[in-house]
Amino acid sequence: MKIVFIGFSDYSFPYTRVRCYNFAKELKKYGVDAEVLSYQGDLAPQFKGSHMYSIGDRDKLKTNLRAMWRLRDKSTILYVQKAYYHAAGPFLLSRMFGHKLILDYDDWDIDRAPFFQRGALNLLFFKKRYRVDIIENVASNAYACVAASKKLKDYLSRFNKRVFHVPTGVDVEKFLPGNSEKRDGESNVIAFWSGDVWGDVMFDIVLFILYSFSIAKREVPSLRLRLVCFGNMMLRVKDVVNKLFSDGSVEFIEHIHPDKMPEVMMDVDIGLMPLIPDELNRDWMESKSPTKFFEYMAMGKATVSSSFGEVKNIVEDGVDGFLADDLDEFTKKLIILASNGELRKKMGNNAREKAVSKYSMEVLGKSLFSILHEDLDFK
Repeated sequence: MKIVFIGFSDYSFPYTRVRCYNFAKELKKYGVDAEVLSYQGDLAPQFKGSHMYSIGDRDKLKTNLRAMWRLRDKSTILYVQKAYYHAAGPFLLSRMFGHKLILDYDDWDIDRAPFFQRGALNLLFFKKRYRVDIIENVASNAYACVAASKKLKDYLSRFNKRVFHVPTGVDVEKFLPGNSEKRDGESNVIAFWSGDVWGDVMFDIVLFILYSFSIAKREVPSLRLRLVCFGNMMLRVKDVVNKLFSDGSVEFIEHIHPDKMPEVMMDVDIGLMPLIPDELNRDWMESKSPTKFFEYMAMGKATVSSSFGEVKNIVEDGVDGFLADDLDEFTKKLIILASNGELRKKMGNNAREKAVSKYSMEVLGKSLFSILHEDLDFK
């Protein structure tokens, strides 16, 4: 079996890192000839970060033609992570030469996915002009689909009879539990959040965290907050933190390499995962498979999350994490965890056990291999 995982971005973005690089690594353990073709990392390294979303049609066309040449072997299974413009070349190969194409989705960005600006190019490659029609056409004509959340599975099942659920998961050998109780005698309790603050809806999530933290800190003075932020509104977040938390209770860290995240989280006590959608982003938040949350679990962190989206299908409230319906409940549960070290430890241990048994790369790699080898009969 030869399979190429085709990612839009480079290793720094979680959807390509986990669902291409990590999945390929796991399949190799079963003797599969698996590799990754990153459009950004391998074909267009001159475009950094989110610039990859907005390159011109000429560059989109060039990268797709280069990809088609590299993927020309008809025996290769094309595992395309998301249907953006990087799916154009692989989809055309599947139509022209019969390559088996598997479409993988871990996020709902159906309404904002970047394709060619020229409708004629979309018609040439995808036989459709507009993004929703393109994605539904790719899903309909894919040999199979893999969805990271239950909502995405339900959506893709409208267009394809072979849809499988494989969560995003986590590398439990990289994200290991830390001993936050032994920090050279330090008694501070550290709550943590990291993310791409790319727009207003994400900025509102950060404000939610800051407001909840400011209330909880009155009850538990030893509580501290650590934020790792990047994206278009990173400086705006930093400005708010500097103005409102000049006492040093909030630590702000700019974007770091993803492989450094375990080190940054080692002494963290509580992971935060609020999801506060507006109407435009409700489907996206409800569908996303929470990479960050699986990392919390693997490192044995107690958590407080919004009872919304895929997280509510993962957490057993009060056992391996706390779920909250609103700001008041979120803050109350943050206070409970901040003031109860034994509960944090018990909850974190349960989360770690669940991460290892259900969401580790080893478990998910085995599941993906079984899908390819047994359900889809690839040999």
